[in-house]
Amino acid sequence: MYNVTGLIGFHGYDIYLYAKDHLGPQPELSQEEATSMQLWFNKQNTEQNANNDSFGKYSGSNIVVIQAEAFMNFVVGRSISGQEITPNLNALIKENTYFSNYYHQTSQGRTSDADFTSNASLYPLVSGSVFVRYPDHQFDTLPAILKSKGYSTNAFHAYEGSFWNRQIMYNAMGYDHFYNKKDYTIDEPLGWSLGDKSFLRQSLDIMNTSETIQQPFYSFLTTLSSHHPYSLPADKQGLDTGEFKGTIFGDYLQAVHYTDEALGEMVKEMKQRGLWDNTIVAFYGDHDNSIQETSYYEQFLGKSLN
Repeated sequence: MYNVTGLIGFHGYDIYLYAKDHLGPQPELSQEEATSMQLWFNKQNTEQNANNDSFGKYSGSNIVVIQAEAFMNFVVGRSISGQEITPNLNALIKENTYFSNYYHQTSQGRTSDADFTSNASLYPLVSGSVFVRYPDHQFDTLPAILKSKGYSTNAFHAYEGSFWNRQIMYNAMGYDHFYNKKDYTIDEPLGWSLGDKSFLRQSLDIMNTSETIQQPFYSFLTTLSSHHPYSLPADKQGLDTGEFKGTIFGDYLQAVHYTDEALGEMVKEMKQRGLWDNTIVAFYGDHDNSIQETSYYEQFLGKSLN
């Protein structure tokens, strides 16, 4: 939109959308429509049956969800120059549950859309971000549900708390606390903020030592180091990208390899602290990497893409 309208035009359009959402007359459902929808939900609730062998099996376990920036599935289980790109994930997959067909459903909200969809089980907006446009709405979210079950619920992201309106939205979603950039020591400056290795380590420190976080806890972590344009400094590049060296695709492989290393260090630390056996850890990528050149993927995968 900015590229089409320019700065003044973009802000004008943004003001128009805000006024339309918040100041003008709001659409309302008729009583008939509202009743019909409520009856549908009532019917669906009575038909649901989750009482299988796994239902409630891990009740009371801690839950750590890591939403990794631009982490795509095509790198998992693959090697380059004789080196695994994601060795730690590969090892975890052998011992745990792996869902390979996990598709991102994000639009203009990108990372915030993935956050919303994963925690609220709803599709995001086509235009704008739910976090920015509708933070005052009421949603049934995972942190709020777990909080009602006695969980301590916290979000972690080493960036400005106001970005994507997280400070407001996270409060509405039922988090007890949002740990943002001001809560971290920037001892590993990398990319947009703090490197993932330090971010995951410091987040684990907070979970393990904070007097306000009691077990069981739900912790939602959003990483940053594999964010576009994927330009890691030389001392953080642990992968020989071979023919892709010096390209944005090669830089992307370096970035996800670094994030995989950070995950491996966190898992090791959780085991040492005695948290691993009583914690469910989920790891997924929030959206695609924005690299559109098909030739890179065809060269890497060794096949043509239609």
